Amino acid sequence: MKLLDINILRAYTLTYCASADFKISEKEAEYIKSKTRIDNFEQIQCEQNSSPDYKIIQKILSSINQYGYTNDEKEALFNDIEEMLQFDKNYNLLKQNTCRGLKYILK
Repeated sequence: MKLLDINILRAYTLTYCASADFKISEKEAEYIKSKTRIDNFEQIQCEQNSSPDYKIIQKILSSINQYGYTNDEKEALFNDIEEMLQFDKNYNLLKQNTCRGLKYILK
């Protein structure tokens, strides 16, 4: 899947973070859909399930560079990630480390 627009990139990134503990709750899925207005959420999940983390991160990084995300836009994306993670009552170390690592890589 090519990340054709910023909306899909946002969904792809949020899905990656939400699935860090190998499951996406219904609330997380609804949040991602509401923030991105996408109709191919399941396709994103399937692609990420069959890809190693390294490949997913590379796709996110190259797309952010391609679209010229500003620091403010990156910060807004991370705010969305943090808001979404509050839905998960079991917000765990896997998700914390995934989000922390992604934030570090994108700076």
